Amino acid sequence: MMRNEGFNRLDQENPAVAIQIFEMNLFVHPKSARALQDLGEGYMETGNNKLALKYFKESLSINPDSQFVKDMIEKIEGGEK
Repeated sequence: MMRNEGFNRLDQENPAVAIQIFEMNLFVHPKSARALQDLGEGYMETGNNKLALKYFKESLSINPDSQFVKDMIEKIEGGEK
């Protein structure tokens, strides 16, 4: 539910609230690869690639099979070169 609300806020161009929702979700589920991924997506959508990369890498350490997260890391790292 929190995940959906966070993405709804991003869609409504309210990124500050979206990030807060994703952070609360991660606080409640600190070992969740999905919560880490969502926060990474939120930061990526708001242009904060440094934090996005941090959370995507943490997510990947929990779920190393996530092709989506691998693709996001590659996209960010490819853009920083």
